[in-house]
Amino acid sequence: MYNRKAAGEIFRRYAEQYDMQNTLIRHKVEHTFRVAELCGRYAEALAMAGEDTDLAWLIGLMHDIGRFALARGRQKACSRSRTRTAE
Repeated sequence: MYNRKAAGEIFRRYAEQYDMQNTLIRHKVEHTFRVAELCGRYAEALAMAGEDTDLAWLIGLMHDIGRFALARGRQKACSRSRTRTAE
């Protein structure tokens, strides 16, 4: 079985490298945990085995992981644009 608590903590540590004061990033973290929870609930509702239910939860947790890097890239691009505009 997958350890949901450990996976959640690993994800939180990953997310902490991003600007948690940024509303977009904070919402992505909250969204990620909601999706993970819903995936686990759907798997349970489908009477999937425990390990499969945990796997569904983990897939939900990981479903948007690449979007954090994209958000950082957008944030840097906007920051550079604002700097150029101010010059």
